Amino acid sequence: MNPESKRSAIPISAIADQYGIAMAIVIQACRVHFGTASIHDLNQLLNTAPEPHKRVALLSRLHRIRPVVYRALLEAIIPASAKEQLKNELHAITLHNFAIAQETQRIVNRLQAHDIAVIPYKGVAFSNQFYGDISMRESSDIDLIIDKEKVTNAIQLFEEDGFTVSYFQLPPNGKESYFIENKDLCFDKKTEQHNWHIELHWMITHPNYGAPLPINCFDLPSNQLNHVEHFRATLLHHMVHDGIEYLKTVVDLAQAIVSMDQKRETNQLATHLKSTREYYHTPAIGNAITQLFGINTIAIGAATDQEEKIASNIIDYNLTSTIGKYKRHRIFSLLLHYKRAVSNRTQFIKNNKDKQQFIWKYWTNVIQPQPGDKAVIKLPFLLSWLYIFIRPIRILLRKKEVLN
Repeated sequence: MNPESKRSAIPISAIADQYGIAMAIVIQACRVHFGTASIHDLNQLLNTAPEPHKRVALLSRLHRIRPVVYRALLEAIIPASAKEQLKNELHAITLHNFAIAQETQRIVNRLQAHDIAVIPYKGVAFSNQFYGDISMRESSDIDLIIDKEKVTNAIQLFEEDGFTVSYFQLPPNGKESYFIENKDLCFDKKTEQHNWHIELHWMITHPNYGAPLPINCFDLPSNQLNHVEHFRATLLHHMVHDGIEYLKTVVDLAQAIVSMDQKRETNQLATHLKSTREYYHTPAIGNAITQLFGINTIAIGAATDQEEKIASNIIDYNLTSTIGKYKRHRIFSLLLHYKRAVSNRTQFIKNNKDKQQFIWKYWTNVIQPQPGDKAVIKLPFLLSWLYIFIRPIRILLRKKEVLN
C-alpha cells in the first residue's frame, strides 16, 4: 500500500482535451467552490470556449450539482442573460429545498408527538450539516432513519396525513421477513404544490447488495447522526447502492471531507471507516476526489494500485457523462446499462465470493417481479404467473433522457 496517495489533481487542460470544454468548466467551477482553483482560473477557461453555457448548464443539471457550479459561474465573466438564467434556477432550487425542510420538520414533529423517533438523513439534512446551507444541494426525497419496530406504527400516521404506502405488502411469514429483506419503506403524497416522497430507512443499502449487517446498520449513539456516521452511511449507500455514477455523489463526499477537516474530525473519520474498509475499496473514492478536485482525502485511506485503477474508472464514467446516454427502451442498450451498473458496484467489493453473490442477486432482482409491477397491473391470484412476462416488458418500456 502506498504511504500517501500518489495522485494529485488532474490538469484541467487534460480534462478539456479528453472530456470536452464544458465538462472541464464544470470541474473547474467545483474546484473554485472547494478553493483549489480561483475565479481567475475559471475565467481563463471560459475564455477558451465560445458560448459553452448551455452545455455546462445541461451537465450541471444532469449531474445534479447546479448550486455548486452555478454559484461559481455567477462570480465569473459570463453574459448577463446567462447569469439571469442561473439565478432563476438557483432561486427555484432554494424555494424547493426550503419546502422540503419545512415538510421534514413537520413530519419529524408529528411522529415524535406519537413517540416515534426519526432522524433526517441525506437530502437537506446532509446539505445543512456539511455545506452549512440547505440550498447547496439538489434534493427531491425526504429520508428518515427509524427503528424498524416503529414502522408499522408510523404507517397509520402517514396514512392519516394523506400519504399512501408505496408497494408495501407484508409477506406470508409476517412483517419480520419484510424488515430483513428490505432496507426502507416509502410513502407518497401529491399536493397542488409538491409531490412528496418519503423514505423510512432502517438499513443503509438493500440486503440483496450484500453489505455485512454490522456495517449496514446505522450507528446512532444517543439517537444522533453525527458527522462521521452521516458520512459513512452516505459513502456506503453511494458506493454499494449507486456505484458512484454521477458527480453529485462525488461532490457531496468531497464537501463532507472538507467540512470534517475544518472541524478537525478526520482522525475520528479514519477510525470510524475501518470496518467499512475491510470489505470495500473505499480509498478509491478518496483518490478520485483528489484527482478531480485537488482535496486531501487521506482520512479515507491510502489507495493501493488496484484502488487507483478503480478511481480512474470512477472518473472516466462520470466525466464521459454517461447519465442518460443509455436508450433504455432498446434492449441491447438496456442490457449494457445493467452490465455497467453491476460493474460499477462490484468494483468496490474486495472479496471475490462476495462479488459473485452480488452479481447473482442483482440479476435475479432485475428479472424477478417487483411489488411495483403488481401495483401497476393488478392480476387475480390464478394469473399471477404472468408477472414473469410483465416484468421484462415494463423494464423495456422505461426511457431515460439522452444527452445532446
